[in-house]
Amino acid sequence: TRDVRKNKHLPQTALCRRMFAKPFRVKSSTITRGSDRRRVKQNIGQSFPAFSQDMLDQVLPGKASMSTISIIAHSGSTAVVYVVEGEPLVFEVESVLYPTVYLLWKLPNTLPCVTTWSPVINKLQGGADLMLPGVVTVARGGCALHGMTKGQVCAVNAVENRSPVGVVVALMSHEEMLSCGMKGKGFRTVHLYGDYLWEMGSKVHPPVVAMTAVNMDTESSDESCGTQHDPEAGREQKEEIREVTSIVGRSDATVQSEDVSEGGGHDDDGDGHDDDGDGGGSETALAHDQLLRQMQQLSCSDEEEVDNPIKTMDALLMDCFLQSLKSRMTQSDLPILVSTFYKAHMMELCHTGLHLDIKKTSYKKLSKFLADIQEQGLVEVKANSKGAEIITTIHFSHPLLKTFVPTMLVCQSEGTAQPGGPQTAPPESKALEYKHLYMPTHKMLSIFSSHGYNKSSMLEVGQVREVVTTYIRSNDLVAKDNPRMVVLDPVLTDVMYKKGEELPTAVAWQEVMERVIQGMNLAHSLTTCDGKTIMRKGRLEPIALSVVRRASNKNCTLVDNLELYGIVPDEFARTMQRLAAASTTVTEGKAGVHQVMVQGNAVKAIAKLLQDTYGIPLQCIEGLEKIKKANQR
Repeated sequence: TRDVRKNKHLPQTALCRRMFAKPFRVKSSTITRGSDRRRVKQNIGQSFPAFSQDMLDQVLPGKASMSTISIIAHSGSTAVVYVVEGEPLVFEVESVLYPTVYLLWKLPNTLPCVTTWSPVINKLQGGADLMLPGVVTVARGGCALHGMTKGQVCAVNAVENRSPVGVVVALMSHEEMLSCGMKGKGFRTVHLYGDYLWEMGSKVHPPVVAMTAVNMDTESSDESCGTQHDPEAGREQKEEIREVTSIVGRSDATVQSEDVSEGGGHDDDGDGHDDDGDGGGSETALAHDQLLRQMQQLSCSDEEEVDNPIKTMDALLMDCFLQSLKSRMTQSDLPILVSTFYKAHMMELCHTGLHLDIKKTSYKKLSKFLADIQEQGLVEVKANSKGAEIITTIHFSHPLLKTFVPTMLVCQSEGTAQPGGPQTAPPESKALEYKHLYMPTHKMLSIFSSHGYNKSSMLEVGQVREVVTTYIRSNDLVAKDNPRMVVLDPVLTDVMYKKGEELPTAVAWQEVMERVIQGMNLAHSLTTCDGKTIMRKGRLEPIALSVVRRASNKNCTLVDNLELYGIVPDEFARTMQRLAAASTTVTEGKAGVHQVMVQGNAVKAIAKLLQDTYGIPLQCIEGLEKIKKANQR
């Protein structure tokens, strides 16, 4: 059990400000359940005493899927990230727990907030620490630093948007800040919105907190402090922003010089020059203002979706329908089955990150929606000889279709060009990389320990050969009369042979290597198509596909072992629901392993998705023989 200390005075190594500023490597990923899950929940409650039991249940619901991911940063530092329902909520560095921005957006009052200016946030994202001149105090509508202690973990936000965008640690107490005249480094940056830890989650943008409530709090704070607003406040504020931007710019340059001295610095533009000139502050402020407007639009759309989910789904249905008519259909494609049109065109052209579900619209059925569209004069729908509905005519001259402008249909990384642009071929998915690894047993430690390996070390075949070769040559075990033979000593004999076996005096090099490797424990490493490396003990089980009959004598396809390959079952189920136009469910089986169920025999579609999107080779998929049975039917 880890001894999780309260967030007081933290060790210097726990304050690695650039731990998530660059890509990190995933060492292991395991599903957390049972006593480990309860222990993590208890540690979160101890680290954040302000959390009530209801808040803890909100952070970690009882039936929510949870995994523990161990990572190694570019600097060599290690951290443990706790992921709940696909979102990294808490991470642990040297037995200290920190919340991520995803947790701060769920529970904004988790940590006390430090407020700064928008241009400063951009500098922090570039790797700088938060300087004291950049902290906005209560008199300016910012934060209260009274009671701040050295090593205290805080959230950081901006004056324009009070939603937390990062986690920082105080480098001095409030009294020390006042004694130094509010100058120098005040807070060390640990994690920020936009870094690689944020990219582990759903990559949503910060919500926009209403400014009216903030302004009211500011006015009350100003009155209690005996301050008054003067007409020159806005002008002084702008001058202060320019001053803070220049100060942070110098701090940012210091950070970059530190990185260069360590041999890890690099310039994002690739030209080796610093772009922070006299106009850098205004350009940064302009860019951030544009980002803030985008965040406000996203937040407004999210609120509308929550308030009117049916209207939102109706608008998405109409948008996908018009997109399909405008960009996919011609008169030569008619007639077309309504079911085919919906599955092959409308669902495929749904915006990235959204899911079209006809049952969540006000129409409930596609036939009712098309009847409404037909009344508007957009299309003509008839029933064929078998009773299935088909679209026979599309009126492209209709004003609604003529004035409709298609938006971005699919993310360009998926290989579909935007309307009006050139068609590009989909990029080839990077294949999954799989390696066999081997772990020394207890009786092999006398050979492997001299190289720094232990029983938990995972070695490739080349490393095993190197260690054994070094041992043989250093102990002068090469046969003098035949260099191709190895003379056995008691250590090699114990490693290579079991009791009762006939023991030769000398064996060939190849047999030595084969017997040593056969006697080692198995392990494996897996590099997914997105670059994440997973290392585990034991043999890698294949993804198992099986077709079973459930209630009402209907077929369904079961998919097991997805998580072993770094695939999130919930995301996989949503993708299959869109591709196969079939219902999908995710259930938790024994030992916390998740299983995906797809309605119907979808073995062929699942195998294609695993190959094309996740780079899984066919030899790692079990149950492909079900495809032939489906074709025979």
